[in-house]
Amino acid sequence: MTIRITGMNSGLDTETIINELASARSVKVTSLQKAQTKLSWKIDAWKSLNTKIYGLYTDTLSDMRLTGSYSKKTTKVSNANAVSVITGANAINGTQKLNITKLAATGYLTGGKITSEDGTEVKSDTTLAQLGLADGKKARFTLEINGEQKELEFDSSSTIKDVVKALKDEGLNASFDAATGRIFASAAKSGKASDFSLTAADAESELALGMLGLNDRTVSLQSEDAFRAELVAGYKARIEELKIQRDNATLTQDDIDAIDEKIAELQGKLKKDAGGNYLDELSGAGLSEAQTLYEEYKNATSPMIDKINANLATKIDGRDAEIYLNGAKFEFDSNTFEINGLTFTISQVTDPSGVPSEDNAISVTTETDTSGIYNMIKDFFKKYNELIKEMDTLYNADSASKYEPLTDEEKDAMSDKEIEEWEKKIKDSLLRRDSTLGTVASAMKEIMLKGFTVTDKDGNSSTKYLSSFGISTLSYFKALDNEKGIYHIDGDEDDADTKNNPDLLKTAIASDPDMVTSFFAQLNTALYDKLGDLMGRTDYSSAYKVYNDKLLDTELKDYDSKISDAQKKMNDYTDKWYKKFSEMEVALSKLNSKTSAITNMLG
Repeated sequence: MTIRITGMNSGLDTETIINELASARSVKVTSLQKAQTKLSWKIDAWKSLNTKIYGLYTDTLSDMRLTGSYSKKTTKVSNANAVSVITGANAINGTQKLNITKLAATGYLTGGKITSEDGTEVKSDTTLAQLGLADGKKARFTLEINGEQKELEFDSSSTIKDVVKALKDEGLNASFDAATGRIFASAAKSGKASDFSLTAADAESELALGMLGLNDRTVSLQSEDAFRAELVAGYKARIEELKIQRDNATLTQDDIDAIDEKIAELQGKLKKDAGGNYLDELSGAGLSEAQTLYEEYKNATSPMIDKINANLATKIDGRDAEIYLNGAKFEFDSNTFEINGLTFTISQVTDPSGVPSEDNAISVTTETDTSGIYNMIKDFFKKYNELIKEMDTLYNADSASKYEPLTDEEKDAMSDKEIEEWEKKIKDSLLRRDSTLGTVASAMKEIMLKGFTVTDKDGNSSTKYLSSFGISTLSYFKALDNEKGIYHIDGDEDDADTKNNPDLLKTAIASDPDMVTSFFAQLNTALYDKLGDLMGRTDYSSAYKVYNDKLLDTELKDYDSKISDAQKKMNDYTDKWYKKFSEMEVALSKLNSKTSAITNMLG
C-alpha cells in the first residue's frame, strides 16, 4: 500500500488536488452504481407486474376458459326453516317435493347426579367405594356401540375418571362435569347405527351403574328367588374352589380337615337327590341363611336403589333421518346428505306422523343461477381492467430522464419525503415506452376486439363481439387517461358511466345462458393461449415470465464487475498521484535538510 504523505514540506493541499484529479473517474463509478440501482428497480417493477399477469392467467382465465365453470345453479325452498340446500354443478333443473318425517339424532346419555355415601363432594378421583361399592365387589358393564359389544370391568378402587376414560377408549365422547356432578356420554356420529347402550352384567353391577348415574332404567330390588339362585351358585362355586385347594400336596392334615369341614358346611346348605347329587335348591339350613341374608341385602340396598331411581340418566337414542323426495323414501345417518347433486341440511320435521302429506311438502326448485354467471363475467372485467389500466399507466408514464438514484451524500441533504418523491418519479417511469410491455398490452387488447362464433338455443350460428352484449370501452374523448382500454358493462349498477344503459348482458344470460357461456369461454381461451405464448420459456426469459428476466438478471450481475473495474482504476489512478506527491514531499524534505545544513555551516 502506498504511503501517503500530504503537504508536510510543500504546504500544498494534496488531498483536494488528488480528489479533483480523480473526480472524473469517481463520477464514472457513481454513474455505474446509479445505473445498477435503476436496473434493480426495473426488475422489481417487472416482477410485480408479472405476478399480476400470471395471477390473471392461472386463476381467472384458466377457470373461465372452461364452459363447466359457468354451470352455476341455485336452489330455492318454500320452507327455509326446515331445510337448506347447496346446489352442485350437476344438479338437474326443476321442482321437487320434499317431506321430512324424522331428523337424525346422536345417541346421548346425560348422567344422573352422582352422590357419595357420606355426602362429600364428588370429584373425578372419587372411587366407586366412596359411592357405595363394597370392597372385593366387581362392577361389570357391557357397552354396545356400532353393534359391537365391549366388556368393561371396575372394582371399588376405580375412580370416576377411570370410568370416563374407559368409555372414551371404546369410542364414545365422554366427560365428567364436576360442577353438576354428572357424567356425559355421546356417540361419535349421529344415526341409528352409531348408537350405544350401557348395561350391567348382574345385580351388583346394576347398582354400581346407578351409583355412577349411568343407569337410564328404573332399578328394582332383586327378588328373593333370584337372590337364592345367586346364593346357590355361589355355594357351588365355592365348593369347587375348596376342592381344588384340598388337592394341594403341600397342605397339612389339619389344613385338609379344615377344608373338608368347610365343604361339608356348604354342602349341608344344599339339597340332595336320591343319588346324593346336590341340587340347585337350598336345604332347610340354607333357606334359613338365605332369608337372613336377603333381609340384610334388602335393608342395605333399598335406600341406595331409591337414591339411584331419583337420579336416573336420560338417554336420547341415536336415530336416522328419514325423508321422502318425490314420494321416494330415503334414510341417512346425518341431517346433511346429498341426493343427485343437491346437498340438503334438514332442521325441522314436516310430517311427525311419519306419513308424507302433499299439503306439508316443501317445494325444492333448482334453476340456472343467471346472477352467478353475470357476477363471474363482471369479476373478470374488474380484474382485466385493473391490469390493463396499470399496464397503460406504466407505459405512458411521464419521462424522468432528469432524475437518477440518489447517492448517500445527496440523501443527507434532503428530507425523507423529498427522497420518497424523488425515487417515486424514477420508479413510475421505469417501464415507460417499454417495448415488451407494449407488446403484451396490445396483444391482450387485440383479443378483446375479436369475434367468436356461437350457436344460440334455436341452433342458429353467428359471430358475436363484446359489443353484442353491451360491453365496450368509452369513447376516446370521454375515457380518462390510461383508461381507454377499460371495458364497461351496460346496465352495471356499479358503473356510473353505463348504469343507465339497457342491460344486454343480463338479458342474454336470462334468454340463452349456454350461448353466453360459449362466447366468454372462447374469449378467455384466446386470452389464456396468447398469454401462454408470451410467457413461454426462451433463451432470455424463464417460463411464465412475459419479460426477459434472464437477460435483466445477467445485466444486473455485469454491473458488479463493471463497478469493480471502475473502482479499481480510480484507486490505481489516485494511488499514482499520491505516490508522485509523496516523492515530491520526500525530495523537498531532503532539499530543506541540505539547505539547513549549509546555512548552519556558514554560520
